[in-house]
Amino acid sequence: MFEPSVQHPLGVNPVRLTVNLVAGSSAFQRGQVGVLDLSGVVSDNNDIGKEDSGLSMIVAADATDQKFGIAAVAVESIAQSVAGRWVMTGEVDAIVEGPAQRGDFLTLGTTSRSLVPSVDQAKVFAVCLEDQAGTGLTRVLFEGVHGFGQD
Repeated sequence: MFEPSVQHPLGVNPVRLTVNLVAGSSAFQRGQVGVLDLSGVVSDNNDIGKEDSGLSMIVAADATDQKFGIAAVAVESIAQSVAGRWVMTGEVDAIVEGPAQRGDFLTLGTTSRSLVPSVDQAKVFAVCLEDQAGTGLTRVLFEGVHGFGQD
């Protein structure tokens, strides 16, 4: 006679994509941001996922990556040339160079391996979920593959 009611959670619950990638040119600390090094040579499908593959290596971002990069946030401290866990999409604690307020758009810092308030024409990689007065781990909604558009 009556259908049971199921209460869904209120709000958005984004899917978190955590992957294993290799810290390429240097070590990364928890919360630091890097980009896929697509310059790696992949000779055939058997190389995908190996440490020398362009699909498995994370390096520091540069100015080009602010517009076109595929980014990830380190979930743990990762030594150089060692695989570790990275978040490519979802809610995560990342290092943000403040000041930043909840709702601010963030892009890749090109000198600090952190997220910074978005600059003109840069790809928006994250939205700040809490206020950050200085520089430190801050909860963000991160989208390292597609981004949230351009600022």
